[in-house]
Amino acid sequence: MIIKIGIIAIAGVILISLLKNSGSSYSSLVQLGVICVVLISVIPDIRVLLSSLDSIGVADSVSTESIRIMMKIFIVLTVGTLCSDVCRDNGEGAIADTVELSARIIAIGCAIPVISSVVSVAVAFLKG
Repeated sequence: MIIKIGIIAIAGVILISLLKNSGSSYSSLVQLGVICVVLISVIPDIRVLLSSLDSIGVADSVSTESIRIMMKIFIVLTVGTLCSDVCRDNGEGAIADTVELSARIIAIGCAIPVISSVVSVAVAFLKG
């Protein structure tokens, strides 16, 4: 799977480079297309990952809600990084930094239930 993704990425980079050198304004669209194709090709692996995480949660008595929260955080940070990289590659560093900061703030917001659970367990442990 990673070989297929690597080939798509390298072919996309070569095409984007050729378009940029020829002065074409379609390089950003090709870049977006390559990103979409790569993400679509990973969807089956995401489904396998999610089903594996559900089985881990059931086997180890980890709440499925905690697993879902961790997956949301991972997705938020991954999408934020991806979007900021695209912005940075197109010369928009300020927008890229804002997207990264926003993703981190959203991730912290998603983590609040887990953090509060950890704090309550720690307080109970220290009291008892």
